[in-house]
Amino acid sequence: HTPTLVKPFSGTYVQRMATEITSTNHPKSIWTWNRTKRGRKVTLYVPYLKAIEKQPGDRWLFRFNGGEFAVNLKDVETILLYGATASLPCEFLDQARKHTIPIIIHRRNMAIPSIFLPGFGCDQDDILTKQILFREDEKKRAYMARTLLRERFRSMERTIPIPARTYRELAQTRNTTAIRLIEARTTKRYWKEWRKQIGASDVGRREDDPLNEALDACSVFASSIVLRWCLYHRLSISHGYLHERTSYPALVYDLIEPYRIWIEDAVAAAFSEVAEPEKDLIPASIEALKKSLEAQIYCHVTRQYCTRAALLHGVVLALRAYLRGDMKRFVVPVEGE
Repeated sequence: HTPTLVKPFSGTYVQRMATEITSTNHPKSIWTWNRTKRGRKVTLYVPYLKAIEKQPGDRWLFRFNGGEFAVNLKDVETILLYGATASLPCEFLDQARKHTIPIIIHRRNMAIPSIFLPGFGCDQDDILTKQILFREDEKKRAYMARTLLRERFRSMERTIPIPARTYRELAQTRNTTAIRLIEARTTKRYWKEWRKQIGASDVGRREDDPLNEALDACSVFASSIVLRWCLYHRLSISHGYLHERTSYPALVYDLIEPYRIWIEDAVAAAFSEVAEPEKDLIPASIEALKKSLEAQIYCHVTRQYCTRAALLHGVVLALRAYLRGDMKRFVVPVEGE
């Protein structure tokens, strides 16, 4: 089953919740509506949270910069708090765990977001053991890293030419350290040309800059969707294949690589429209990314039409199928004819 970003639903509690949220929606707030396998839920993105207060029954009141709204956590799938300064009540955290809701906290200049993970039950397929064993097998690990990076490079070709020798070098490399060196060399060229094409100053990707902050915020936005599906399918988010360290969600950053072009396109589009990037670029970029995720595209791998957001679930399913042995190859679902 693949998630679809849709408009508020009708005839259910979710519709009433959607109406309430929409009526108090601050222009800079961030929302994504999902349909999940178990039912209809909302993935909640709250900007500049000020307070969370308990309401009668199972409802919670969120006060944020621009308004407030009440929600029942059983109807929530994931929560991202951007720029939050409020305290989180222990009872709220307990309820979030009860409903297996991941909570992600991110703010400007925060390199790695804070992630509160719910407890999950048993997995009869023991996919976690297979994930670790594949990671320890350098040949398989390099194969998966090459597969993800190849799709990333293909998306870059709209901005820079990538010579055939780079693809040959990538295909022949059997060491993940060497693969990351190929990535670093190529992405350095890419970021320089990307900034030049959108008319931005030549600033390093890791430096303090409104464009970099918007790229980071959009990355957290998209990564939170992948993170939710990794947890749902009982994968360890800390054990990646291209990204080595286990001190951050390495697997999530692995799986988002083929789709980073959506983030860059959204930020580039927003940059061309806003008058004050320091103030308005992040919300404008998120809004552009939301629209991009909702767009209908054709996936030639599965030969079907779907939303872009569905591919963020599809890549997790593809990884799981490969780890289980249901597929002999790791096939990344991407858009295109």
